[in-house]
Amino acid sequence: MCDTLPKKERERIKSSAWNSAKTDNCTTLPSNVSYSFFLPQIFCVLSILFFLFT
Repeated sequence: MCDTLPKKERERIKSSAWNSAKTDNCTTLPSNVSYSFFLPQIFCVLSILFFLFT
């Protein structure tokens, strides 16, 4: 599909997708919040795996 589009049109679609991705990032949670949410869960899973395989 993209091969049939002119180069300018492809660039415009890419830049609009990039701009919307940048603005979406501003509305989501800050990265440190997601780390503080996921890190304990990851640690828990890793510790369970550690105890299972030792």
